[in-house]
Amino acid sequence: MRRSPRELDPNAAPQDGGGVGQWGFAEQADDDAAGVGGRGTGRAARPKGSVRPERAATPLVVWILAGLAAAAAVVSIVAAVWPATALNWVWPAGIGLFLGGAAWVIAALRGARKWPGVVASVLCVAGIVAPVSTSAVLRAELDAQAQALVHDEDNEAAGDSFDESVMASFLPELVEAAVPVGTGANVGELRVVVQKIELNADADVASADPSAPRAEGRYVTAVVEVGNRSGAAVSPGTDLTYDLIAADGTTVDGASCPAQLPENPVLATDLAAGETGSYTVCFDVPSALNTDTILKGSAVRVADALASETTAGFWSAG
Repeated sequence: MRRSPRELDPNAAPQDGGGVGQWGFAEQADDDAAGVGGRGTGRAARPKGSVRPERAATPLVVWILAGLAAAAAVVSIVAAVWPATALNWVWPAGIGLFLGGAAWVIAALRGARKWPGVVASVLCVAGIVAPVSTSAVLRAELDAQAQALVHDEDNEAAGDSFDESVMASFLPELVEAAVPVGTGANVGELRVVVQKIELNADADVASADPSAPRAEGRYVTAVVEVGNRSGAAVSPGTDLTYDLIAADGTTVDGASCPAQLPENPVLATDLAAGETGSYTVCFDVPSALNTDTILKGSAVRVADALASETTAGFWSAG
């Protein structure tokens, strides 16, 4: 059996500048030092036999804050299961992230374990990312469906076969996922923003057009801003279509409104390239749809009437 120089001659001196490591005991020495400080630990040595001081107990307030943050994160994560309303539930995770950060800071200041705040904060980040991601995926799918609908309408205009029932079947989903009023959307080469939807516009219509007949149910108006980003002039009255669509897909065509409003896009002049115009669209809502519940669940659709590579925008009336 081969023996080390230390075993052969205990009094032998290490060679070539070696030390304990010359005989292979450096690792053991470091292990011993790690328990009491000293070499390899970056801190002063402690006497052997001394006890490592215990970390301070985690304060109750840290557990409470971390627990509330985790609960808020779970609410946002669960809400992501319903993409159409997921964005409405991002705020609990945002508040939870603040609470989780507070738990981490308090634990750090008191020398307690910080992992409750860290775990809660990570959950809150997931609670923010999950609803945003699912909502974005749904929006992309709905945009693709809307584009397919416009393709179908173009095919109909060209004389190709077109199934109205297929288009109508997608409308409830598109209405449910409608963006809030004031949000911009690209409709072909136009930037469209529905700035306001008035669900009880009988008085406004009567004031703007005293000769207008009474609505079948009621008048609804929408203020639409159109920005022309194309290289040519466009007509806001013929290049775009305006509809009010109920949650079940029932459609009210803006072109059927008998009132002649001063800002009616049909009466407006062409919109030059780079210009923006604001128009008021009128809808004569039939009696069957004339309830606040139905109208608040509806959406205004603005679509490109001519181009084939376009999408339609949907804005919630509620």
